[in-house]
Amino acid sequence: MDVIDLTPEHAPHGLAIDAARDLLYVSVEGAEDRPGAVMVVDLATRKSIGRIGTGAKGPHWSVISPDGNTGYASNKEAPYVSVVDLRTGTMTAKVEVPGSEGLACIPRRTS
Repeated sequence: MDVIDLTPEHAPHGLAIDAARDLLYVSVEGAEDRPGAVMVVDLATRKSIGRIGTGAKGPHWSVISPDGNTGYASNKEAPYVSVVDLRTGTMTAKVEVPGSEGLACIPRRTS
């Protein structure tokens, strides 16, 4: 067990691990000067190595695709799920939903 300092970020919610790349993705809420985001943490160093904006104040739950290339974050108080490209570190789309706070993201497994 360890503590990973994400200051100045706050309110981490969703966690997703990419075991193949040894990365942890953590959704964090926004602040006055920035939107919410998915933080990228290198598990070997326990340091933040990236911040991917989600376009919403409160990303909540998150998940990554089985290939580790795409991430999805449901958002409190926003009517969409944010889609992020984990390779480029950018938000690429919004999937509209009636309300996404109670939405849980689960990766689809293929055989």
